[in-house]
Amino acid sequence: MRSSTLPTCARISLWVAGAPYTVEPRISDDRTTVSFLAKIVAPLPTDEWSLYLGDALHALRSALDACVWELAHLDGHEPPNPRMVGCPE
Repeated sequence: MRSSTLPTCARISLWVAGAPYTVEPRISDDRTTVSFLAKIVAPLPTDEWSLYLGDALHALRSALDACVWELAHLDGHEPPNPRMVGCPE
């Protein structure tokens, strides 16, 4: 099966399964702190994933906009300025 026909979660799982990054823990000389260095071995498929992220953010904004609209009309009340009801842009 080609990766372009897989569902989004499967594509992400396929990328993660390929060990695309390494993480190295580093302990300070005084042993009071630990830091982690992450190295990306295989780059993220940003061209493809950015489309999914944009679509998800648009859907979230639309859902929030619909929620605000319904809240503005709660109990049958009409907002004084309906054009001002919605998520800010």
